[in-house]
Amino acid sequence: MTHILVATDAWHPQVNGVVRTLTMMAEAAKSFGVDISFLTPQSFRTFAMPSYPDLTSQEIADLAAYVHYLRRQGRYRELTMDGDDQGDARAGETYFNANCAACHSKSGDLTGVAAKYGGAALRARVLRPSDDRAPTGTDRTAVGRLQHGKLLERYAQADVRNLISFLRER
Repeated sequence: MTHILVATDAWHPQVNGVVRTLTMMAEAAKSFGVDISFLTPQSFRTFAMPSYPDLTSQEIADLAAYVHYLRRQGRYRELTMDGDDQGDARAGETYFNANCAACHSKSGDLTGVAAKYGGAALRARVLRPSDDRAPTGTDRTAVGRLQHGKLLERYAQADVRNLISFLRER
């Protein structure tokens, strides 16, 4: 018999679709000779997150912004350590269209970016683009920084490789 361990934070006594699905899956798996066990919160001592009533909403927002800043710094280091820029240009185009095309154009503001920046410099520009082209007197720069920060936290190595391959394509 095959044994599978599933870790989940959704388990009895909760009543929801996840718990029902996991329970039904475990029952159905038996007919295939599979025994599914669950690692759930009931196996551990838990306690509520502490509250900080002395912090203002602005201080909590500042702490959250700092945590995101640290995450972006860590992701930048991780993503710049990978020297492999060979990716799938079609996948890069799909990613670009879904995440970048609302503000950027390969034939517009990104024309020749791959020729201008090579290797590590291109990777750095993809991860942390300069926002000095934003027109003054608008909030476009702030919005751009926010969007690029969100992407930096979510990029996978493959996303970066694929974007670079797409940008290098003529």
